[in-house]
Amino acid sequence: MVCTVYAGLKGFLRSDTTALRRVLRAFVLHRPSFGYVPNSGLTHIASLLLAFNSEEEVFWLLVAAATELRASPDFYSPLPAPMNGFHIETRVLTESLVSRKLVASSGAASPVVERVASNWLCSLFWDSVSLPVQIAILNHYFSAVASGGGDGALFRVAAAVVESAGDAKSASAEAWTKSAAELSLPAALKALRSGSADASESQWREAARKQLAAKWNESSSHLAELSKATRFSQAQLEQFQSAFKQLYSKETQGMTYHRL
Repeated sequence: MVCTVYAGLKGFLRSDTTALRRVLRAFVLHRPSFGYVPNSGLTHIASLLLAFNSEEEVFWLLVAAATELRASPDFYSPLPAPMNGFHIETRVLTESLVSRKLVASSGAASPVVERVASNWLCSLFWDSVSLPVQIAILNHYFSAVASGGGDGALFRVAAAVVESAGDAKSASAEAWTKSAAELSLPAALKALRSGSADASESQWREAARKQLAAKWNESSSHLAELSKATRFSQAQLEQFQSAFKQLYSKETQGMTYHRL
């Protein structure tokens, strides 16, 4: 599938999606576990990268984005724990914002972070920031992880966006979205070039991994019991569960896709 290009960058990107289709096909053949890529955000990343790079270069950049540049190696994991690493990084981002005192608490911020995380973390702020800021984010994201690239760059931009939004006690996805759209290039560059990873990130990541492991185990246990009472196998029920989650997910509402 190829995600439709959002209006904000439509005039800048290639109108012909043939190259994008070829790159995505090559990527799926290289990483069969993906199967399809619309919800992973890689479609958005590839479409922008193709404005500056050859198809082969974009292919290898996608491979890097899906492997060594992700703080969690299972960021794009398939069933029975789909996108496990993404959910981990979402929780780490929440704790990072709390640590910086940009939000009041994890409980209050988690629902808001979950609403923006798909765009910010999976799609590298696709269509959330201005084009110059988007290019700066891509440039720093694909730099060496040791110099602050990868997911760490996304966390720093997210912190700048949330700080600019103002009142930590009244966090809202709408305020954060508006703040991201208004983020200036100097402010983005300052955030991208500042500091290193929070020393507590590894602890937050490990805690989130344990919580999610318990969640997936509980879900699998319930599906196993349901499978015994129905004509469906547990694998089929897991697929149904995943499909319904995607259908009703707030992150995917309003998005349309074309087949390859």
